[in-house]
Amino acid sequence: MPSIIEGFTNVTSSNLSKEKKSELYNLMFYLLLLKLLLIYIVTYFIWPKIVPSLFPGVNPNPTFIQLLGFSIMIGLLL
Repeated sequence: MPSIIEGFTNVTSSNLSKEKKSELYNLMFYLLLLKLLLIYIVTYFIWPKIVPSLFPGVNPNPTFIQLLGFSIMIGLLL
């Protein structure tokens, strides 16, 4: 996984061919869509059933924006 992320960091300033840059942009776009899809699945299907039973003080029905923000905060911490 780190090699994929390293490929994204220099894609705009590197001297890669247009095909390689286009391939990396497409991969980045699809990974972003996959991440948003997984957050959507967690928001509406997994979170309301599992998390309130584990932690009683947690909101049982968070909005998509709340979990997106939570995901971004976790990503920044890690």
